[in-house]
Amino acid sequence: MIAARIDSSDVDAQLKKFINDFPEDVKNALGETADLAITVILDRTIKGFGLDGKFKPYSKRYAWIRKTTPPEAQTVFVDLTRSGDMIGSINVTKLTTKYAVISSDSTAEKMKVAGRIKKGINWFYFLGNIYEHKRINCK
Repeated sequence: MIAARIDSSDVDAQLKKFINDFPEDVKNALGETADLAITVILDRTIKGFGLDGKFKPYSKRYAWIRKTTPPEAQTVFVDLTRSGDMIGSINVTKLTTKYAVISSDSTAEKMKVAGRIKKGINWFYFLGNIYEHKRINCK
């Protein structure tokens, strides 16, 4: 049996040094990564998919409300882009050398996102672990 042992302490030390020597470069790189994550989330959402796959169909009651409430909306597929407010409000709201927070600028839109997550529509997350929600950690 062959066992491999990897000592990453040198790499960890070099990474810490780089972060300390070039904090703005690290923040810029992390910001660009967060912007890419937002693009991935929005592209997936516009296509009708969340983190867990295709969105569940509308309930009959809600489909009826969408059809009868102006502006009339389609009900063939789940569409989180009706007004564009929720999707348009997603931005990088905090950026440090260790993490970026992807969230909404608006309290009302944050509540809409939370409501959809509570209903099992996990469209907002980028990582597979929903407990790391809205963050891409760099440790």
